[in-house]
Amino acid sequence: FGLGRYQLEHWIGSHASVQPCELHKKNVTFETMILGMVNSAYDYEWSMGAPREEVISEIPNARQKLEENEDAQFREYFYLPGNLIKWFSLYGKDGVPSQNSWVWNFFPGGHKWRNLVRDYGENALDEMVKQSSPGYHSAFTEGKEKNNNYDFDQDVEILSDPNDPVVVFYQISFPEGRKKEAILTLKAQFDVLSLGQYNIITRYYDKKRPVSIYYSVSGGSPSNVEFVSSLCKSKSPRVTCRKLDHFRSTDVKGETLQQLHRFCRSKPSSKVTYVTNQLPREYGVNRTETFSIQKVRAYTTAATSKMCLKSRDKCNVCGMEFYP
Repeated sequence: FGLGRYQLEHWIGSHASVQPCELHKKNVTFETMILGMVNSAYDYEWSMGAPREEVISEIPNARQKLEENEDAQFREYFYLPGNLIKWFSLYGKDGVPSQNSWVWNFFPGGHKWRNLVRDYGENALDEMVKQSSPGYHSAFTEGKEKNNNYDFDQDVEILSDPNDPVVVFYQISFPEGRKKEAILTLKAQFDVLSLGQYNIITRYYDKKRPVSIYYSVSGGSPSNVEFVSSLCKSKSPRVTCRKLDHFRSTDVKGETLQQLHRFCRSKPSSKVTYVTNQLPREYGVNRTETFSIQKVRAYTTAATSKMCLKSRDKCNVCGMEFYP
């Protein structure tokens, strides 16, 4: 989205209606530009539509790997998909490129995307995912299962505690056939959260800092939901819980992030943590590790730690990952 140092590359593609032109010849690279090595007598030549496809050396190598794979070109984020996401997110239906836009001919896979955009508008990306993924599901509620916008103003007394509470948005899931594992992981996380905030430097928990949890439950029976409530009460007064919603489908997980976003917009000076009671299955995490108590405890401790929530000038997101 063109923040900070990336503003330089961002502006030319900030809207689908922008028609790019070129002032430099093809031999001028990104490096020669920033080092001031451009010769004004020889290196400038006006043309509409960039005569080259990149200004840095890494991209040609990536393009070569995709040349023989049309499906990969169609899906490649740094081609049209990423730009469409940017335009649709920033401008909605006003960010939909026209059917005669230059983007369809410039980007690989453009003609296929043009047909999708023609038929589905700003929903073209969702449709692409549905058509290409048999296991497709939305992370948000659909149909009658609507989410509730929680009124955070009612918690002003809790959130204004002089000990500065650790605010946690908690996505809890109870997948069919694995509810027992989900409950064990849930208990382990509440044990961690009830200890207060971990200080990585001193290796101690700050038990003076209360923890305020806003949680959503996906899947599970009424008894599972009641179990979460009873677990919250057992950790009181160190932990304060507020239920955001309960969804029948275990696929609904995006709603908690939307509530987090609403909270941050209403309280921009606050720092919050997002955790779940299961690990994602991407990046090699196998099914048996989905509810790995040891890893979930480590993630929870790190995400709520003093070091992670510390104010910084150069970043506004912190997390943890295991590496081989």
